[in-house]
Amino acid sequence: MTPLYFELHRLMCAPFEWGRSDCMTALADWILRVRGVDPLATVRLTYQSASEAERLYGWLSRPVQSVDHYFVPCGLGMTAAPVRGDVGIVQVRGGGHAVGGICLGENWAFRSEDRGVVTVKPKFVSVLGAWEVGYVDP
Repeated sequence: MTPLYFELHRLMCAPFEWGRSDCMTALADWILRVRGVDPLATVRLTYQSASEAERLYGWLSRPVQSVDHYFVPCGLGMTAAPVRGDVGIVQVRGGGHAVGGICLGENWAFRSEDRGVVTVKPKFVSVLGAWEVGYVDP
């Protein structure tokens, strides 16, 4: 099993919890495993609901700018062409607010508050912003 799919399986086993194991901290967990740095180290455990995440960090109203604020200091640059292992903010057609997702190559995977880890085909997703993580399959 590749490290990418190991991480997705790990996420499937952990319950969704705002500030500890949500769609944004899932991205930070993945970045930590690949790059050895946690971009959300100062943010973890500081919010316990979507409304607190919005009030403190603007993750619902301006997710790309909010996440970029934490990712850039860790050396992650934005990309217009995300590849397998990169992370992004995606809007799922018919969904609510944008979510943090991991690029699987063609599809995107993200943590859902009520459905675990979800994989979505590109025709159902708009990528609002993406960052290069530098993952390479072994």
